Amino acid sequence: MKKVAIFVDWENIRKCIFEQAFAIHNNKVSYNDTSNVIKFINSFLNSDEEIYRIFFYLADPYSGIYNGVNYSKSKSYQHATAFIEKLSIEDLIAVRKGYLATRGIDSKGNPIFIQKQNTTDIHRELKEHADFIRPINFNSIFSITTS
Repeated sequence: MKKVAIFVDWENIRKCIFEQAFAIHNNKVSYNDTSNVIKFINSFLNSDEEIYRIFFYLADPYSGIYNGVNYSKSKSYQHATAFIEKLSIEDLIAVRKGYLATRGIDSKGNPIFIQKQNTTDIHRELKEHADFIRPINFNSIFSITTS
């Protein structure tokens, strides 16, 4: 069996892949369920491949107060933190955390957050796997570039 290391830029994948799957197929996949996410990633493997490790690059959700709204009390915050905690204890999963930065304000006056450091971490980790002897035969990157 070939060992495959998978590098996932989670926020972009979450937004683009799962939301597009719903829009195209009207099939809502809960990306808050770690087993659904792992099944989704496994669906890209060939029969002669097995997962060495799945590296998820993500950031904790914003937990501050903005315009009087305490984001750490929101349901979306609680769902996201529960997902990250559950993901971090799954077999064959490694969670790498970047951080959030604000990109500006949307038309409704809400802050627009973007993840930082994840792309740098993916490149660094890929280089480490290439430069050192690792029990993997193949790397796969799940990422979408957004602007």
